[in-house]
Amino acid sequence: MSPAIFVVKSAPERLIAWARGILSRGPLALLLALALLAHGTPAHTAPQPPATPNAPETYRAAVLRDFPPLYLVGGDGKPTGFAIDILGEVSSRCGFQATYLPVDNWAEAMAAVRSGQADFVPAFGVTPGINGAFLFSDVVETVPVSIFVRRSTATIDGVETLKGHKTAVLRGGGAERTLSGIADIPLVVSANVDTALIQLLAGEVDAFVFPEPVLRKKLHAIGLENRIKVAGGPLLELQRTFLLRRGADALRDRINGALREYVGSQKYLADYLKWYGEPPSYWTPQRVFWAMVALLAAAVALFAAWHGLALHRANLRLRSTVAHLRRAEEELQATIGLLERASESGQVGLWEVNVGAARISYPAGGERRLKDGEKIAEESLEEWKKRVHPEDLPAALKIAQEALVSGKDDYQFEVRFLGPKGDYRWMLIQGAIFRDREGRPVRVLGSRVDITQQKNALEEVQRKEQYLQTILQTSLDGFWVIDAEKRFVEVNEAYCAMSGYTRRQILGMTINDVDAIEDPAATQERVRRIIHNGGEIFETRHRRKDGSLFDVEVSTRHLDMDGGRLVCFCRDITRRKQAEAELRTTSQRLQSILDHSPLLISEIDGEGRYLMANRTLCEVVGLLPGEIIGRTFASLLPPHVAENFQQRLSLMKNRTTALTVEDGIQTESGKRYYITTLFPLHDGERGLRSIGAIAHDITEKKVMEDFMIQAEKVMSLGVLAAGMAHEINNPLGIISQGVQNVLRRTREPLDANLQAAARCGISFENLGRYLQERNIFRSLEAVQEAVARSAAIVANMLEFARKPDTSPSPHDINQLLLKTVELAGTDYDLKKKYDFRHIPIVTDFALEKEVPCVAAELEQVFLNLLRNSAQSLRQARREDPAIRLRTRQEGDWAVIEVEDNGTGIAEAIRQKIFDPFFTTKEIGEGTGLGLSICFHILVQRHRGEILVESEEGAWTRFILRLPLNPGKA
Repeated sequence: MSPAIFVVKSAPERLIAWARGILSRGPLALLLALALLAHGTPAHTAPQPPATPNAPETYRAAVLRDFPPLYLVGGDGKPTGFAIDILGEVSSRCGFQATYLPVDNWAEAMAAVRSGQADFVPAFGVTPGINGAFLFSDVVETVPVSIFVRRSTATIDGVETLKGHKTAVLRGGGAERTLSGIADIPLVVSANVDTALIQLLAGEVDAFVFPEPVLRKKLHAIGLENRIKVAGGPLLELQRTFLLRRGADALRDRINGALREYVGSQKYLADYLKWYGEPPSYWTPQRVFWAMVALLAAAVALFAAWHGLALHRANLRLRSTVAHLRRAEEELQATIGLLERASESGQVGLWEVNVGAARISYPAGGERRLKDGEKIAEESLEEWKKRVHPEDLPAALKIAQEALVSGKDDYQFEVRFLGPKGDYRWMLIQGAIFRDREGRPVRVLGSRVDITQQKNALEEVQRKEQYLQTILQTSLDGFWVIDAEKRFVEVNEAYCAMSGYTRRQILGMTINDVDAIEDPAATQERVRRIIHNGGEIFETRHRRKDGSLFDVEVSTRHLDMDGGRLVCFCRDITRRKQAEAELRTTSQRLQSILDHSPLLISEIDGEGRYLMANRTLCEVVGLLPGEIIGRTFASLLPPHVAENFQQRLSLMKNRTTALTVEDGIQTESGKRYYITTLFPLHDGERGLRSIGAIAHDITEKKVMEDFMIQAEKVMSLGVLAAGMAHEINNPLGIISQGVQNVLRRTREPLDANLQAAARCGISFENLGRYLQERNIFRSLEAVQEAVARSAAIVANMLEFARKPDTSPSPHDINQLLLKTVELAGTDYDLKKKYDFRHIPIVTDFALEKEVPCVAAELEQVFLNLLRNSAQSLRQARREDPAIRLRTRQEGDWAVIEVEDNGTGIAEAIRQKIFDPFFTTKEIGEGTGLGLSICFHILVQRHRGEILVESEEGAWTRFILRLPLNPGKA
């Protein structure tokens, strides 16, 4: 970062003002000044480096071929000019040799430095546009850049009126860089000054923007001052410095040291006047002649009037003098009275020394002496010396003696003087020496002023300054002071240790040299804010000498002194920043762990507001993570649950251990059960800060518990049913056998039957007619059918309860469907609660091939689907309820459809119906496993598919697809 360049009135401007003052005093004064200059400084010659065993360093300077008076070619063909003289002085003071690389314009000079062909450009004009591309030395000259026009031009009087006018600028110069950013000004870029000047005189351009002193010098040399004029004020102030490549900080610092010695010296003034010359004197010979003629005529005309008025004026002056003397006498008496009163106070006193008599007198009322209060009007110098502190007397006498001997007119010194109270008081002694015609001192008039309070105050200030300096130097925090140019003017050892620079190195730098974040524009804006607000605390990054960066926190205040100062304290916060970054990483990692946890985790303050909630909790309540913070749990939970939760929070304020409770919450998808653990979060000595809450959704566990209980019941019932079936089969067999025997003995004309009827005297035929007439045979046949049905039911129960064979075998799907419908008709819940036997079953069986499957598992799937259809039809309360069963073949797939015209399934839950434990029924009426088991049997066990189609409020269709050849599926 190049050092910022500020507009400072350079030494040439002060020297010009001095030269103009000399000129205003007349030609003789000018000649005297030039003589002094010529005497004080030798004529400038090319620098001769000192002879050393080793050759000095050599640097190449890019110089312009024609840019007088900075650059021009001398009679010997070598470069010369003001810039060459400056370079000569700098190289001589720095101890290196300079060679020259001639170029045509500033653009080529910058390119040479940028490419490494040259090391620097002397007297380069700096503009803001290139501050960041190069390094720059201290300012060697500040010149105004003005707008030159023909004397007849009246339409251009400033930069705003340049728009639409052809304007000549020098290639690569500051004017080109400045005006190129202003729209509507057509620029004509010239290679050199002569070309642009000729274009202006010839009317090819309307204006020429160029450094004013340079062009005025050239116009004076060629006698064209009356043809060209300056339009308006300066466009800008161009500061000339040494331009160097970035990275050449060491060379820049050497050049700056030489410039500080050279600029402002008599040698610099001589070089400046040598090339720029003196301003033309207003008093030309012609003007002097006519002025003398006018003065002579006026003198002759006034002489007569003067003679008549002379006596009158003399009288007036005499009366005025008398009045003046009277006023002076009155003022003198008042002054004497004032001095007497001051002397009485002991703070101020007058004295007079008779050098020859070596005595001192006190004309202003005497002086109080020692403790007795005696006033004295005169004493010897020896008596006076006794009242001066012994440590101060030698130095005081030396100063007075040197002044008397050397011919000085006055002197002063400070001593400790014995006062009336016996204590020493600091006195400022001032004396004026009066001499005779031979220059011998005859008397000394002087004063004494008691400055004890000032000395004590100064010592106190110095003591406090030393105290504060000790604090600053021993502080672990960095401290510095920067001036209005943002340069370091004070720095402590702590910041030197932070940055790796020495104190001497830092004091030559600006804040932008160490700030690694802010550019000069941002720094300037921050300084403006600090001045406006009085101070600011901010964080930034600084660059050490080795190039490494470190984070700092800066506290700065603005002091309105010495042109403006910024007092800054700086703390290295690199470790804090690293700790903050690690803390953020840890926090993000922990937050990620919390967000991916299935638990509902939160932190709640004493008012019930959420301070933190993980993603799982946000998803449950339907809010984004940023939306839940600050919300109260009462706004998210049902009233009765919120009331219970509030009571538990109140209990937690006085607890030191965790509290675990179980709650049931009714949601849109059913009732959910949670186990919640509340625990206090303490903040050191300040006590309870907040309350942590971790909730675990145990709904599935509760459902599984109910399911396991029901499964145990089913298993018990299965065992009981199997035993009952075996027990029922025995009486069924007896009943069936008995009915068969009755029918065989009463209906069939067997010999045994005929013989028994004859023995009883009954006709066998009449007995048959009687039994037929009384429907005895029909009743027996009904008993026989009931026994057969009961046997079939028992067989189905035994087959359904029996552990199935898991090996698939070919089965008729149509028969399995009919068998399942028959089994569903005997289901108690379907028969009693859903009236399944009164639901029309419409079949459309087109599947002819047998399907490889596990029959018992498919029967379980069909039974679950029929149960769901019956429940849906009961809720829909249709006038024409129906369940349709369809089978068909589609390629290598067997397709089974189970359709009902019940309530249908909503789109929102259609994708969840196959999830385990998902149910829309109340707890106890469903486990949420029916369709999940169906999905498992069809997809995972049989490598098939199960799909659902539905229209809410109208119908539902389950489509089952089974492969006819599982090996190819």
